[in-house]
Amino acid sequence: DLSPAITLDTAGYPELEQAIRDQCTEQKLVYHPPWVLKLIQLFETQRVRHGMMALGPSGAGKTVCIHVLMKAMSQCGSFTKEMRMNPKAITSPQMFGRLDVATNDWTD
Repeated sequence: DLSPAITLDTAGYPELEQAIRDQCTEQKLVYHPPWVLKLIQLFETQRVRHGMMALGPSGAGKTVCIHVLMKAMSQCGSFTKEMRMNPKAITSPQMFGRLDVATNDWTD
């Protein structure tokens, strides 16, 4: 740590955390605080990015995490939309966009 004497304030999302708890109960999932922390981190990531990818081995819970977060956000009144893409069906520039080096413009 660069500054061991400083403690970081954790951003609180009590409404979202309650909605996650409700979704866990509704879907008969175990409310596990480290897992909920990952959902909060996913929420914070999607707030500052226009898109994201969930990567990991089969059975790791990627789909459950995304769906629980989407339903919790909807419960809190936030609009959510999931768009799945098959990376083998489209080219990399179609999926990620591309930079025109002549004009330095980004195209989605």
